[in-house]
Amino acid sequence: MRRLEEAHIAKQKLVESRKGLIAKTLQTQRKDSLVQILTKLCDENIHARWITVADLAMTIPIELVLHDLREAIQLATQVDENRMNHNFSFDWDAYAEVRRLMEMLASRSAIAEAMEIAVHFMEKASRQIEYSDERMMLEQVEAGLQPILEALENHDETQRSAWAFRMQTADRVGFVCHEKLKKRP
Repeated sequence: MRRLEEAHIAKQKLVESRKGLIAKTLQTQRKDSLVQILTKLCDENIHARWITVADLAMTIPIELVLHDLREAIQLATQVDENRMNHNFSFDWDAYAEVRRLMEMLASRSAIAEAMEIAVHFMEKASRQIEYSDERMMLEQVEAGLQPILEALENHDETQRSAWAFRMQTADRVGFVCHEKLKKRP
């Protein structure tokens, strides 16, 4: 047990050493070089892109939000057909990005777009829940839908009801946000 703990501490020291070395080296770079490095990193690593966009509080066009949301949904809801009824791993960061982007749509009053992408998300996410053994990602799915549900609380009753019906139809397990979708404002 002690050797394992020592190995972990040694690993942490190496990680911190690398961080320090990177920070020191970046401080010697010109601004255009840093922009080029960060842009390349964002192009090659979607998680790095999510962090960068969020940290910079970038305002991006609705079309790009929808594109990024589709990518995040795809990553968040991946299912390995060979691992049905198992506790398979899933991308927690992708679910967090789905929520962040859904919040962005809701805050920018892109309600029609949000309603459509939410139905797509429900289809994909409920399939993943159906395949899992213990419904481990249910909380993340509901958190991702929460911004849209809140935005629709004072929305036109007819449109909201039609959307809620579509959401319930898309729900393969029959219980994702069930109470909130049944509720009428």
